Amino acid sequence: MKTNLRSIATVIGLTAVMGGAHLIAESPTRSKAEIPFDFQVNRKTRLPAGEYTVRYMRDIRALTFTSEATGKTALVLAHQFRSGLKMDPKLVFQFDGETYRLHEVWFAGVDGGFGPLKSTRDSVSKERGMLATVRMGR
Repeated sequence: MKTNLRSIATVIGLTAVMGGAHLIAESPTRSKAEIPFDFQVNRKTRLPAGEYTVRYMRDIRALTFTSEATGKTALVLAHQFRSGLKMDPKLVFQFDGETYRLHEVWFAGVDGGFGPLKSTRDSVSKERGMLATVRMGR
């Protein structure tokens, strides 16, 4: 919990210092996806179904989801995993019967995937639910 709060404070500080537009311009990895259901990118941020631009910002180790309809952006701290694997560009969500939660993100031509930081509570329930995949374009 302390680590997550510290990470959030760091992201807010970096955003204030460097400016939001600069951070998005620095993003090396991005794709678009039409997500057909409402979903969560972290414990509290719920996003409506729609078209999103998904970016990984290496500088601050975060994924952003920007709605094409509203222009609003949600940020989720992330880590890279499975280094060395290349997958088709896709978003993977875990569905627990009520809510779709972001589980993994894979970009075209990138070794490894990305996932949101997990809390202890998330690791207890990680085996529950089904996975839903949404393909991303370029």
